[in-house]
Amino acid sequence: MHFYKHAEYDMAFEGLLIELISVRRYPSNFDYLEWIELGKHYQLDKYAVFDEMIWEKFMQWGKSYCSR
Repeated sequence: MHFYKHAEYDMAFEGLLIELISVRRYPSNFDYLEWIELGKHYQLDKYAVFDEMIWEKFMQWGKSYCSR
């Protein structure tokens, strides 16, 4: 919430991804393609603050959701 409140949306989104991936859960309204778009908007496919492998982890996590 800290990063969101301080308009650091890229870090807020990255933190959310890290948490969701670590617990292997998906939001009830999860739209993988929409989240890819959002991740690219925040350039997580190029840069990360907390986890340099977040984009690869996110892609794998999202693909796992789609194959269910």
